[in-house]
Amino acid sequence: MNDCERQLAVASFLYDEAALLDAQRHREWLDLLSQRLVYEAPVSVSLARGERRAPAAGHYFRETRDSLAVRVDRLYSGHAHADDPPWLTRRMVSNVQVLAVRETGEVDLRSNLLLLRSRGDSASLLGAERLDTLADEGGRWRLLRRTILLAHTVLPGPDLPVFM
Repeated sequence: MNDCERQLAVASFLYDEAALLDAQRHREWLDLLSQRLVYEAPVSVSLARGERRAPAAGHYFRETRDSLAVRVDRLYSGHAHADDPPWLTRRMVSNVQVLAVRETGEVDLRSNLLLLRSRGDSASLLGAERLDTLADEGGRWRLLRRTILLAHTVLPGPDLPVFM
């Protein structure tokens, strides 16, 4: 696969992932995730101009594929009262960059995400930079690692959408 083909393939993966989540096709989304997945959002901190990003003081969440599967199952259980009715969402993925291609075939990516969610008269926007690693598993891309770097030091709502 040449560089252009790889860029198109990984960007398409991210766009397809966003479409599945916006369509609330969560079980299909789980099929995009590696069994070895690490899915995390470290706490964001404000830094003075010129300071480098400090190591996270903690995480808003740190998940595995199995813990995400439990959350997805809960959505369909009738007991996810905070998500009933479900939020309407739109995920805008942009600035997709291939950072590195490893000898193993894994691809490190950077992308931006803007997530709009609304329900009734309530709406919120979340912005983030995402650092992902995709792995070719059985001829299909799977998300192996995602670190979500929120552009917020204070969350703009009562909770944090899990699937970003």
